[in-house]
Amino acid sequence: MVHRPRRESVPKQDDLSAHKTGHQVLSRVEEEELRVLATEHAGVTWFLGTLEGTVGGQPITARMRYTRTWTRADRTGWKIIAAHAMFLINEPGDDTNGH
Repeated sequence: MVHRPRRESVPKQDDLSAHKTGHQVLSRVEEEELRVLATEHAGVTWFLGTLEGTVGGQPITARMRYTRTWTRADRTGWKIIAAHAMFLINEPGDDTNGH
């Protein structure tokens, strides 16, 4: 299950399909911050940055925060087991949103 910014949860396969079919295409990823916490068999990543591309043919530019939870098995390697994405909206005069 993937939790998307518009308060919806979708199955992982639907999220992957949106990228594979070209429904969702990224043309630019500008990373502001990337944090990683990992142990031998689990990890969490936090991303903050700006994404640009198209969704359903419509252009989109958004500042976003993503969180991914990972698990690691000896035979299969690292795999995402949970994902969350959130749009960040700056208030007028506020350039610190997301920090």
